[in-house]
Amino acid sequence: MPKRGELYNAMVNGSSSDALMLTCTHLYENTIYIIEDDWINFSALIGKTPELSYGSLWNNINKNILECIDAEEVDATDIMMCTVKLMLLYKRCNTNYQPLTIQLLRQRVINLFPEKAILSPAGLLKYSQILSVLNDIKNSENSTESDVSLFCQRILAGLSKVMSENSYDDMRYCLEYLCKKKIVIPLPTLFPCPNMEEAEQGEIIWFLWGALLCFYSDKNGSHKYNETTKDIVFTNYSLFIANWKKSSNKDRLGLLWGVPYALNTNVEPDWTYTERVIIDKLQENGVDIWKSFLSEKDSIKVQEQLQAQEIAQAKKYNKNGKKSNTNSIINQNPNQNALNEYGNPVDPLDILTTYIPRKSSYDDEETNEEIEVKMAQNNLYKLQYNNQQEDLTAKMKNASLYDKQLEQLEKTVPFVRTLYIDKNSKFNTNSSQVSEKDKTNKKKSIKTNSNTRLQLDTTDILIKQFDSKYFD
Repeated sequence: MPKRGELYNAMVNGSSSDALMLTCTHLYENTIYIIEDDWINFSALIGKTPELSYGSLWNNINKNILECIDAEEVDATDIMMCTVKLMLLYKRCNTNYQPLTIQLLRQRVINLFPEKAILSPAGLLKYSQILSVLNDIKNSENSTESDVSLFCQRILAGLSKVMSENSYDDMRYCLEYLCKKKIVIPLPTLFPCPNMEEAEQGEIIWFLWGALLCFYSDKNGSHKYNETTKDIVFTNYSLFIANWKKSSNKDRLGLLWGVPYALNTNVEPDWTYTERVIIDKLQENGVDIWKSFLSEKDSIKVQEQLQAQEIAQAKKYNKNGKKSNTNSIINQNPNQNALNEYGNPVDPLDILTTYIPRKSSYDDEETNEEIEVKMAQNNLYKLQYNNQQEDLTAKMKNASLYDKQLEQLEKTVPFVRTLYIDKNSKFNTNSSQVSEKDKTNKKKSIKTNSNTRLQLDTTDILIKQFDSKYFD
């Protein structure tokens, strides 16, 4: 099973064949959540590109990723399409840019945050979900606003100005600068954090997400309210918290930094002619690609089963035994054995076979208890298998010894080959079945017949004792 980050690395390296193979493998192994994490991190990498000129196209891809995450079952072609679109968009990015240092970022944005800047009453109301101004005033010794509240208002006033003016570059560098400052601002409520612990710890990134969500969701604000811009911010935020873990914040910063460029709706989302040819080709052949992958996996599975059968058969037969013929199995078409979850043959033309059910929960790591249970089950299986093999080996050894001893017995015990002849019919002395001619010779042959019957009875007893020694 591919590890987390392998798909991400293949996409960064531009290896489309490796990326599609890893995507299909994750689908086959039902580890779709790993695909999602690699997608999100890769999309965040795109969002870090300064002066991104195709933010609308990027936002559309992010919506596609969210649709795959929210879907109860996924389509193989749609999953492969997300991988390919992300790679095509990344090829447009300037990957050679040098990130600005925090000193250079400060020089660029410091004038956007005047020291005396404060929020108006309407502004305080707009950002009330992430501010605790009243509590700070109450707890301060001289009944004036605390330094923390003043600093938060200064940040929000500066961000409100650049957001109202649609200064996308300034907004992007402000967000980057504040994140790199590693400022701590505890939030009064859960919003917009995934849990209350994050809100109390006050990492600056949650304060900034709250500022964007409050500003673009305010219908009474000074800016022109637009459902489209609200949806754009919410899309990136939803992607940021999808499958969230504590370590996700650092890897997904690009989703926050790139929001300003996604808000630039003046740039129409469009693919180039060459990119459209690639996308259309994948859309047309996606089902065939997936079925080809399944066929290869089924072929590998058949070969593994045959090898397991040969190993098992080799243990059953002795050195002089005959091996079963497996050529007929090898020559079978793996697709002919393909069955769906209900045990029915899969129709190669059935497009529904490209739908893969999702796991019901996000189970990235197994717990220690689950691992111990699996180990115990595996150990029990191994013990049962070893016991079966030991019993089989003992029976084969006894059978071989029996054959050798029987050969020796046949050489020493007379008349052993006539044991299975009906002795009563051959040596019957009933007068009704004996002819007149035989009566004259009865006295002469009775002694010989008695000796013969005695030898056969003795041999019969010896054989029964011999059999009971090995088989009872």
